[in-house]
Amino acid sequence: MNALDVLVPAIVVLGGLIVAGWGFSCLAGRFPRNLIVGYRTRAALSSKPAWDAAHRGYAPFLITGGLVLAATGALSIVAVLAGAGGMAGPVIAVGIGVLLGALILGGVFAHRALRRHLDENGQATPAERPGRFGAGGRGGVA
Repeated sequence: MNALDVLVPAIVVLGGLIVAGWGFSCLAGRFPRNLIVGYRTRAALSSKPAWDAAHRGYAPFLITGGLVLAATGALSIVAVLAGAGGMAGPVIAVGIGVLLGALILGGVFAHRALRRHLDENGQATPAERPGRFGAGGRGGVA
């Protein structure tokens, strides 16, 4: 056993926790719009409410995938310390597979959540439009 035998699974644990944390921030509506990470479609980037709706649909899959990845990394550390280091790679591969599946499935649910948020013209639903009866509630006056 050398240091890399434990370091690689530890990095996998950290990566899984980061993905799960990203999911929790999406669930809370605190994941900022950006052009680098997230469900980045034109519709999702069109407004903060659209971005939040898509990412709330994505969040459970990010959380699940991230926690499964972190758990497989932890199991790999246990396997290495127990002398079964040959199991670490396959266990991590399962975690990565589950994460990839969760990301793909999460994209489907993010798209569905975004479609529920937008009307047939791709605009925010009336309850979220600023204006007299919209979310602003001040007749469009700022």
